[in-house]
Amino acid sequence: MTLNTWVAGNPGTMRAYAQQVRAFGPATERVATSQHQVRKSAEAEWEGRASEAFQNWASQQGRDGDALAELFPALAQAVDVWADQIDTVKARMEQAKQVAREGDLQVVGDAIFRPKPFTQGPPPPLQGNVPAADAKAHSDAVAAFHAAQQAHARQEKAYAEAQATVTQARELEKTAHEQLIQALNANKASLQGLSQSGA
Repeated sequence: MTLNTWVAGNPGTMRAYAQQVRAFGPATERVATSQHQVRKSAEAEWEGRASEAFQNWASQQGRDGDALAELFPALAQAVDVWADQIDTVKARMEQAKQVAREGDLQVVGDAIFRPKPFTQGPPPPLQGNVPAADAKAHSDAVAAFHAAQQAHARQEKAYAEAQATVTQARELEKTAHEQLIQALNANKASLQGLSQSGA
């Protein structure tokens, strides 16, 4: 099985987005504070049904603004957490590729290839008395076989380590996406709970 180390998502872009979202919080809070101040002024200077209707509207707008101002930093924090987690995932994938390269595995782009099965057999034993040159050649062949066997074992070990690292990284990636989706859904539910009177 070929290991795929590609990771979707750009943490840098998402962090920039989080900064933009976070900046909306203070601005929205200022608007909400202004709504509360206007309501208080109207309450002190204006009477009657129109004043009461305006005060109710301004009060609702202020409460909605307060609630909205709290959503922006929460959303930005969720995006920042996601970006940190995806950075970790990408680092683990790079670690897996490094382990693979050090284990003499084939790594092409984001793919780590499993070593081919070891099919080489040992040289057959020598029979009877053989010339010294043949004995030396046989000894060299046995040594080469053992070296190839050990090299393949190192490849298998490196592949197993890389595979474990990729599997752990994919679990973290999945968790990061799930947590971000939960945060987005929570913000969506909070937005839907706001008054539509300002629309």
